[in-house]
Amino acid sequence: MLTTLFASLLGFISSAVPHLLKIWQDKQDKTHEIKILELQLRADAGKSKSRLDAIIANCDLAATKILHKTYNIGNKFIDGYNATVRPTVAYTLLTLYAIAKVLSDFLWLEDDHTLLVGVISYYFGYRCFNKTNGSNGHGKN
Repeated sequence: MLTTLFASLLGFISSAVPHLLKIWQDKQDKTHEIKILELQLRADAGKSKSRLDAIIANCDLAATKILHKTYNIGNKFIDGYNATVRPTVAYTLLTLYAIAKVLSDFLWLEDDHTLLVGVISYYFGYRCFNKTNGSNGHGKN
């Protein structure tokens, strides 16, 4: 009688094993699907970012082309001069400042030093940042 009870209990428990395995397999499948979806989301986010970067780069390129059209009119002399307007103005103003200082007995004060260093630092810093950021010098990169 004890073996009959044990056999019936074992039969009842063993009939649940396929259902338990099915539940376990379903859980594993869902976990795997979640991981795959997460990887797909990451990949899609990377593709979207790349696509957005490409669109921004194309817009920047178009803006740069439009800016260069305003600087290049076809005459080499005028086009070259257009590229040197800001430096020419700065050189002229610094030359006039130096002439004024010489005519006033060349008193070199701390303010003069500050002004000269500020202008020179601006030009070197502007050039450095443009080279570092890849800007063309005519506005936003």
